[in-house]
Amino acid sequence: MSELNDLTEVRFHFASLKFTPYQDKATNSNQILRDILNFIRAEKNEKRGVLINRHETRDSEPPRELFVKV
Repeated sequence: MSELNDLTEVRFHFASLKFTPYQDKATNSNQILRDILNFIRAEKNEKRGVLINRHETRDSEPPRELFVKV
């Protein structure tokens, strides 16, 4: 049960995207997306990025957070 307490909920809008790696990298779209999410998490944990709620003024809408690196 303590494992669930260590989890951070991440919500994002995801469409059908295909990522293309650099020519010298042998990776796929899933790995690129994982790398992006890990980078954002590390930046947020090190206080080098913030989440800004784009729907802050909309009471009836759920939050839509945008990651910004500072």
